[in-house]
Amino acid sequence: MTVNNIGDLHIPSMKILVSIPIEAYNGLLGRCSLLSREYLILKNGIIRRDQGKRPEHPVVEILCEVQRAKFLLDFATLVYPAAAPHIERSMSLSQEQ
Repeated sequence: MTVNNIGDLHIPSMKILVSIPIEAYNGLLGRCSLLSREYLILKNGIIRRDQGKRPEHPVVEILCEVQRAKFLLDFATLVYPAAAPHIERSMSLSQEQ
C-alpha cells in the first residue's frame, strides 16, 4: 500500500478500479512506449469476462491510485480519446462510493 506523509500523519492512498473495454484498452496500450509510465500502469490490468450480461465483451480492470487514473485519463485524452470516457466513468463511480 502506498502511504502519503503529511507531517507525522500516515494516510493510505486511495485506489480505484479503472474498467476499460478491451478494444479501447488495446488502442490505448498500442500508443504507449514500452518504457513509459502509462505502459507500466496499463500492463497491471487483468482481463475480466463477465459471465452474466455481456460475456462477449471483456474488459480490462486496473487497480491503481487516483493520481495514476488521472494520469491515464490525461494520456488517453491526448492519444486515444475513445478510452477517456471509460476512465472518467470509473473515476466517477469511485467518488460516489
